Amino acid sequence: DCEGFEMYYQPIMSGDGKTLYSCEALMRWKNEKFPNVYPDTFIPILEESDLIIRVGGHMGKEAMDRLKEWRKYKPELKLNINLSYMQIKSQTLFDNLIGGIKERELPLDSVNIEITESCKIEDVDYVVWFIEKLRSKSVEIALDDFGTGYSNMRRVASLPLNIVKLDKTFTDLEENPKMEIVVRNTIRMLKDMDMKIVVEGIETEKLAKMFTDLECEYIQGYYFSRP
Repeated sequence: DCEGFEMYYQPIMSGDGKTLYSCEALMRWKNEKFPNVYPDTFIPILEESDLIIRVGGHMGKEAMDRLKEWRKYKPELKLNINLSYMQIKSQTLFDNLIGGIKERELPLDSVNIEITESCKIEDVDYVVWFIEKLRSKSVEIALDDFGTGYSNMRRVASLPLNIVKLDKTFTDLEENPKMEIVVRNTIRMLKDMDMKIVVEGIETEKLAKMFTDLECEYIQGYYFSRP
């Protein structure tokens, strides 16, 4: 029964940092021997063994249960759920996902899907079909960790995305001042493609103000809350 797995949630704020927009559901795992194991350790193992489909489905349902409870107090709150390519390849995922949302009497647009970059997308045509099918149900799709792994502008241009999440490496401006040029041009190109932008790794008021000034739609990071 997926013993040891827990869901943590990190707020995603509006671009001005004043309004809670969504919360990203993040898996953790622990037992008596290992007190807190992070996803970059256990997700690859789950994917290699195909257990990611079972565990991801179980924990996704738990996250939607939590969203239903929270929306009693904040009716417009959304939930971001991460899916890897291994999960997307499952033929039952679409029906299980949409069925789970409807079963809890949640609006279909209350759940956003983040496509993670933990493994290479081998069948782009299938992923495009999957995204378009979700979008037809009002589910928004984000590309997570843009700027790492296999994520690049070509990937963004090839997928019918709503949102791009800039990895926290884009906020590493103090050690590398040239990154600010990269950041500004990246945001401009994404906006030219009609993408909404989430910036991860916001840890200071200075960074929050900078990305607010750059008119990014959403910001996320320890400055607001740890998961």
